[in-house]
Amino acid sequence: MIKLLLGDCLKELKELKDNSIDSIVTDPPYGIGFMNKEWDNFKSLLINKEIKNYNKKLSISIKYQKWCFLWAKEIYRVLKPGGYMLCFNSSRMYHRMACAIEDAGFEIRDMIEWVYGTGFPKSYNVGEAINKKLGHNRETKWNGWGTALKPAHEPIVMARKPLSEKTVANNVLTFGTSGINIDESRIKEKVSNCCKAKINYGLGRIGGIIRCEKCKYICSEINNLNNRFPTNIIHDGSNDIIKVFGDKSRFFYCAKTSKADRNEGLEKFYKNKTNDGRNKEIDNAFQRGSTLRKNIHPTVKPTKLMQYLVKLVTPKTGIVLDPFMGSGSTGKACILEGFSFIGIEKKEEYMNIAKARIKYSIDKNIKKDDSL
Repeated sequence: MIKLLLGDCLKELKELKDNSIDSIVTDPPYGIGFMNKEWDNFKSLLINKEIKNYNKKLSISIKYQKWCFLWAKEIYRVLKPGGYMLCFNSSRMYHRMACAIEDAGFEIRDMIEWVYGTGFPKSYNVGEAINKKLGHNRETKWNGWGTALKPAHEPIVMARKPLSEKTVANNVLTFGTSGINIDESRIKEKVSNCCKAKINYGLGRIGGIIRCEKCKYICSEINNLNNRFPTNIIHDGSNDIIKVFGDKSRFFYCAKTSKADRNEGLEKFYKNKTNDGRNKEIDNAFQRGSTLRKNIHPTVKPTKLMQYLVKLVTPKTGIVLDPFMGSGSTGKACILEGFSFIGIEKKEEYMNIAKARIKYSIDKNIKKDDSL
């Protein structure tokens, strides 16, 4: 079952029945004015009718928290007892969203960290600004000072609706929810066929062939049956992260969204140089210029990452809800993992992209089944 709803989630969620959803996996607006998008701008009180009446002197972060509470309490209603919600956010606003989710009645069970090494720093150069203000170009004690760190992670709140039964076992038997799919989410290790050394430790790759540095033989990869227990850290496998983490097989790793993943199913969409997901020129030199892009959503999550997350918290044949669907990555993941999906999206341009990407995954799965 696939159902895609166009509209504000605060309205559309009211049409869903109580205790009808098995899990929530979503990536809502972060409240940081991302790329100057109106849907992420909480400087205005006009986000919705309920927030309009709040004191205009409230900080942006408080307004954002109040807005998060409004959708969190609706999600609480439609989620089955013991059901999990996984919800992305930024390091700046995570605390506000997590508090709102807790205030809505959820238990905060954990925080999953998606760590990556490809973020761009957006730091204000203090020394340069002072030189410009004073009209000279001299070395001062403020040279080398800035205002921000390089972004390298996104926190994911892991929340659970309280059980309605006395034990987890009883709740699982009654509703199918409250457990985590540990075994199917274990992190696969690879070992060499020769000396059984771990491939991610002391092994080099030459022309796509694994070579064991310990015994000097060329080895193929095999799965180790003793796969690792899933952790609350996910990373992108980039060189910067591997230098810190070392053996990457200890954690689930997933690269940032590839061009192929982003644009699957969008072959007929018009590609435009200015259609790159932002409304104004970006100050960072690494992100300047136009981008040829069919999927114009600016925060597309990797399908592989979303597959891992929906599988982690959703019972077999369960229904996953994404109230902030964007370009449909959660929907794609649900198709590939065999779950039913309900997606809500406010922007029609993103809804059209999501429909095309999800349809592509459905067609791809049908062809795959036919070939068996």
